[in-house]
Amino acid sequence: LKLLRTELKSHNGLEPVMGSSPISRRLRRQISELMVTRGDILIVGPQGSGRRQIGETIHYGMKSTMTDASTSAGLLVPVDANICDPEIIQSSIRQLFSQSSTQPGSAVPGMLVLDADRLTTASQTELREFFELPGSKFRVISTASRSLLDLVEKDAFDKSLAFRLSTFVIEIPQLANRKMDIPLLVQAQVERFNALGRRQLSGANKAAIQVLIDYHWPGEFAELAQVITDACAVASGPNIVKDDLPKRVLHAESARVHPVQQVPSIDMARFLQSIEAELIQRAIEQSNGNKTQAAILLGVSRGSLIRRLNQLDL
Repeated sequence: LKLLRTELKSHNGLEPVMGSSPISRRLRRQISELMVTRGDILIVGPQGSGRRQIGETIHYGMKSTMTDASTSAGLLVPVDANICDPEIIQSSIRQLFSQSSTQPGSAVPGMLVLDADRLTTASQTELREFFELPGSKFRVISTASRSLLDLVEKDAFDKSLAFRLSTFVIEIPQLANRKMDIPLLVQAQVERFNALGRRQLSGANKAAIQVLIDYHWPGEFAELAQVITDACAVASGPNIVKDDLPKRVLHAESARVHPVQQVPSIDMARFLQSIEAELIQRAIEQSNGNKTQAAILLGVSRGSLIRRLNQLDL
C-alpha cells in the first residue's frame, strides 16, 4: 500500500483502482497517461465503481503533471445526465466560456458529463452542436455504464457525439472480477478511517478478508468503502473480524457456503405406475402365478389384471 501511494503521489482520487491485479495496474498506467493529454475521455464502468472520482482526478491531476502552465486544469463543470435538459447544457456551456481565456498561462476548464449514456436526444443534440462551434476547445470527461459506441450500433445514441466523447476510453471492470485487489482496498479504507483520529485499527483478519473476497459487491467500490467504514466503527479489537461485517455480507457468505438444495421434480404418472407394477408383481408371486387368485388379492377382476399386465408390459 505504501508503494502504491508513492506511485500515485498526490493523486488520492485513484483509490478505486488501488490493487496489485494486472487490471488495476493497467488502469493506473492508462490514467497517468491521460493526465498529460487534453483529449476527451469516456470512463465506462458500473455504478459505484468510482467513475466520477477518477474523472475529477484526471482533470485536476493535469496541473501536477503538465510542465506547460497553459495546459493546467481549470474549473470542472459537472453535468448530470439524469437531471439534464438542453437548458442546463446551455448554462454549463456559458459557464465554461466564462472561465476560458486566450491568455497564455490560463487554466483549461472542462466539462464532466455524468451518466452520458442517459442523455436525452435533445441534450445530445445540444451538446453536439456545442462541439461544432468554432473555438470550443474545452476538454470533456464523461462517465457511463455502457459503451456509447455500442449504443450507436443500436441507434440509441448520436453517432457524432459518441465518437467525440469516446476519444479515449477507460473501462473499469466489476470489483468481483478483480478480487485480488480487495485486501489492499480494505486496508486503504481502514487507514482512511484511522486518519479521522477516532480510533486506530490494524486492518482486517484473514477470516474477514476471505468473506469480503467471496462477496459479489453489487454496489462496487462505493459499497466496499461503506462496509469497511461501518465495520471499523463497531470493531471492538485492533482488527476487523468476521462478526464486525454487516449482516447482508454475512448472509451472502452463508448462502454461498450453504446453497439452497434444488427440490427434484416428480413425474406423478410414472411414480404411480411403478407402485402399481410392484403391487401386481407381489400379488402374482404370492399366488404362485395364478392370475385369478392374484386378481382377488388386488380386489380387481381377472380381465382388469390381464389388461394392466399388458399395459405395464409385465
